[in-house]
Amino acid sequence: MRGKLSWEDAPLTWILQYGVAKIVFIDGEIKMDEIKPSCPECKSNSVAWIFWGYPGDMDWYLKAIKDKEIVGGGCCISDDDPKWECNDCYHQWGERDDD
Repeated sequence: MRGKLSWEDAPLTWILQYGVAKIVFIDGEIKMDEIKPSCPECKSNSVAWIFWGYPGDMDWYLKAIKDKEIVGGGCCISDDDPKWECNDCYHQWGERDDD
């Protein structure tokens, strides 16, 4: 896309991706989310976030596992838990966020 863009000309939702962050502009608000990285071992794009702790919504949890969006990490949380798991080679990497 060429030319100068302004926020006034923007559609209601803009999604810009840069590195491992997704910047979302929705109705005048800017939000940032992390996007899934590729597996450093096999380079697959089929990657799941490792869910640590007990899920509050079991229906969402089971659907997300079925859809390979997450994998269960367990309820015991430590200081060096991985954040990502490859759905193809099962390699785990990254650092779990404390949220």
